[in-house]
Amino acid sequence: MASQIAAQRFWARATRTLDSIKDTPKLVAAEQDLIANADDAQIPVVAEELSSYLASRNAPTGWLTDALSSRIPGLSDAQADSILKARQAAVLAQNHQNLTRAMQNDTSAPPLLDPYAVTAEAYGE
Repeated sequence: MASQIAAQRFWARATRTLDSIKDTPKLVAAEQDLIANADDAQIPVVAEELSSYLASRNAPTGWLTDALSSRIPGLSDAQADSILKARQAAVLAQNHQNLTRAMQNDTSAPPLLDPYAVTAEAYGE
């Protein structure tokens, strides 16, 4: 209970500070500083609250994952695994849709895509 109250107080202080900044580049710099200087007990609060706060201020969020990954051990591995599993599920869903369509149309099945061929790497341009 005490840790939850402390977390709420920390976020309230941080929100007041961030609300006073009107310039978006300065806001992003302040948020990056907030992540860099938060102690280990405050990082979960920042991770949970900051993305929705950024969205409410129409500030960019692309940097947030990397900044949090530098503070939370294993986060980048978990995010890469999540991306990989989502892509594999999408391949399986596409295979299912193609097979279902082939059965409905009484046509031969198209070649199936290998869900293990996808990676978590970012798509190139």
